[in-house]
Formats: sequence, structure tokens, C-alpha cells
Amino acid sequence: MTDPLDHATTSSMPNQSDSKFISPFHILLQMALAVLFFFANELDRIFNLWLLLIPVIGIPTIIIGVAWIVAIFRNLIQGKWIRLASVVIAPLIVWSIYIGLQRSGIDSHWVRFQFNKSSYESTVHALGSPHPQHYSWEWGSTGGAAVVNIFYILVYDETDQVALRESEKSEGGDTSVKNYGNHFYLVTRVYQ
Repeated sequence: MTDPLDHATTSSMPNQSDSKFISPFHILLQMALAVLFFFANELDRIFNLWLLLIPVIGIPTIIIGVAWIVAIFRNLIQGKWIRLASVVIAPLIVWSIYIGLQRSGIDSHWVRFQFNKSSYESTVHALGSPHPQHYSWEWGSTGGAAVVNIFYILVYDETDQVALRESEKSEGGDTSVKNYGNHFYLVTRVYQ
């Protein structure tokens, strides 16, 4: 005959298969998706994806979303509370970091500029022209027929008057200027 007290204590114990640590799997999945979103603009610019960018981003989003929902229900049914918590908080952690980076001005263009900054500075030093110097690099474009077209230009301008100059050049499009420091600016022209 079994003691009912023993049964009560064993049923209240945590599931033995539940890990004592948060599982990093879903955090890594969410990070992979966030990196895809982070560099989507560069992927479009490099490979000229245009409308193909939708399935390139959409299919992994759907797959990871379904895996996330399945993991929530599976861990909920199995009573794996620590794993459930790690699945639930994964997107909160990753996407709050992603949004924080975007709000602080760190995006795929900024990363590209940082990686190539020394070559841009070398070009400026090789100009040897009188000061103030001004130089621009075509940074590519995104878009196509029937969608928004976006053109990117990196500008070096010692006068720091890029915003004024670009607003005068804007013909029917919206122009924005982002300062990358040391007289470097990213000019974005959007035509609808």
C-alpha cells in the first residue's frame, strides 16, 4: 500500500526532464531571424531582390513563428516550465535588442560604413584637392517598378552642408541625411 503523502510530494516535484537552465535554442532562432531583418535592406541592394525580398524574409519568419508556437504548447503540455519560460522570453529579449539598435542609429548601413570606413578615408586623403573637400560614393539602390525606389549615396563633405545641398537637389523625392561623423553622411533619396 502506498502512502498518499508520498504521491503528493512526488507530483509537486518539477519535471525531471526540465532543465534547470534556460534553453538558448529559441533565442538563437530569434537572433537568426533578427539578423535577417537587420540586413534585409543590404540583401535587397546587393542581390536586387525587389519583390523576392518578401519570401526571403517571410518564409523563415513563418517557419520560426510556427516552431515558437509549437514549442510553447509542447512545453506547456509537458509541464516544462523553465523551458516554456525560455521559449516565451526569447523574442522579447532579441527583438528589444533589435529595436534598441535601430533607435540608436545602428543599422545595416552603419555596419557597412564601419567595415569600409578606412577605404573611404583613404580615398579622401588621396584626393589632394583644396579644402573644403567634397566627394561621394554611389551606394546602390533598392526597389523596382510599381514600388518605392530608394537610392543611397555616401558623401564626404568638409563643409557639413550636405543636408542643405541635398534638399536643394531633391526633385520630387524625399531626401534624408544621416551623419556618420568625421564629415561622412549617408544621403537617402526615396521616390514613390
